[in-house]
Amino acid sequence: ATVIRIGNLSQPIYHPSLDYIGKVLWRFDAGRHTPMFPDQRVTLTDMSDLTQSILKIVNYGIHGIFHVASNDSVTPFELAEYLLQMARPSKNYQVEPGNIDDYLRSFPNRYPKYGGLRSQFTQNELGLNFKDWREMVNNFVKKAL
Repeated sequence: ATVIRIGNLSQPIYHPSLDYIGKVLWRFDAGRHTPMFPDQRVTLTDMSDLTQSILKIVNYGIHGIFHVASNDSVTPFELAEYLLQMARPSKNYQVEPGNIDDYLRSFPNRYPKYGGLRSQFTQNELGLNFKDWREMVNNFVKKAL
C-alpha cells in the first residue's frame, strides 16, 4: 500500500475556497479577513509537486508513506503578511494576529497547533525537490494575478 499525506493545498488556478494561499488573499479583498495565527505552524503542498510525486509513485510502483509538502513550515500570520506585500502592496492591508490556543478552546479539534509535514524523506526517496512556502506564494502571485 501507499499513503500520500499532504499539507494545505495550493494551486494558483483554483477557486480561493480550494486554495490555501488564494483563500487568504480572497478573504482580505472581500473584507472578511480573520486574525491569523503567529503561534501555529503549517506546511503547504504545491499541486505540481503532488502531481510529480504521484506519477513517480505510480510509474515505479513505489510503496510506503510519503509526505508531499513544502520544504519549510510557516505561520499563517507570516504567510499572510508576505502574501499581501507581494500581491497587494498598494492596499496597505494590516494582518491582525490571533492566538491559536484561544481559538482551540472554542474549536478543540479544528487545527493542529504545530502542524506540518516533514518531506525530506519523500524528496530523497522520489528524487524530487519540493518548493518552499515563499516560492509557492511567489508562483501564486505570478500566475494568479
